[in-house]
Amino acid sequence: SCLGASLIIAYCNCRIQYGETTFISKNFWGIKSEYTYAEITAIRGKDRDVKVYLGKHRVRIDQLAVGKNEFLSFAKKQYRKLHNGNPIPAANAKSDFFSSIFNGNVEEPGGFIIVYSLITVLCLGMTIFCLISAARSDNVEVLHQSLVFSRYEIQEKSLYVYVDAAPLRYQIPSYKKLLNNAERFLTKCDAEETFYVGYSDKSEARTPRYEVYSIVGEDGTVYLTAEAVLEDINFNLIGISWACGILFILNGALFAGTVYVGRHPERFSPRVIRLFFKPGYIKIPERKLQSKRRRK
Repeated sequence: SCLGASLIIAYCNCRIQYGETTFISKNFWGIKSEYTYAEITAIRGKDRDVKVYLGKHRVRIDQLAVGKNEFLSFAKKQYRKLHNGNPIPAANAKSDFFSSIFNGNVEEPGGFIIVYSLITVLCLGMTIFCLISAARSDNVEVLHQSLVFSRYEIQEKSLYVYVDAAPLRYQIPSYKKLLNNAERFLTKCDAEETFYVGYSDKSEARTPRYEVYSIVGEDGTVYLTAEAVLEDINFNLIGISWACGILFILNGALFAGTVYVGRHPERFSPRVIRLFFKPGYIKIPERKLQSKRRRK
């Protein structure tokens, strides 16, 4: 929802109005700034996003902006008129932090950094969440009560049993794996046998329910133990944390490879470069190409 809203805001706000001597840039937040063409000090980018530098200020023009090429053509024309026919200087490719990471060889370097950073934060966040949840599961408050289940239903791997007087249903996740003699338990449910049930109140959860931790029949038969439930919960959470940890390591290795290839594209074949960058995102400096030809 936030992403969609941001695109709508950008569509309404990110605009440039220009005339013969000045142009007005309106940014994402709706703040307007007016500049003259004489204030332009440098420009960077061509086919994708373009950045127009005006001293310490910068105007970014998105690659999808309507009228992008028309404005740039007019701005370059007005600049040449004011500077004896000289074109707008190209900005130093290493002029900002993100570009310097890739030695100025990558278009829109900030996008790559942001994507890898988001994946890193997601992996770390999921790992921490799973480890904390596993620790908390051992301290859950378990209530005990004698219950008669009036009916039950199966949804995917979970078994839900109902008590007529209870406001919520009782959930047994992974019941086939956790229940001892599940078929006999269901038969006893049909016979409306009384069970001594241990459960936790999850009425405040996103899916309100009672989560069952233990079940003992009238004859003393143990159908479910809290130890088995906790072991299953911890196994799943730790498994997810391991998967996130592995993804974190792979993401770090891929980021390191992306940075290395981006900093030294002249050392790799086009096939290797395409593994890390789409066509048009990376350029090999001409002087490096000439040096490579001389070595050949």
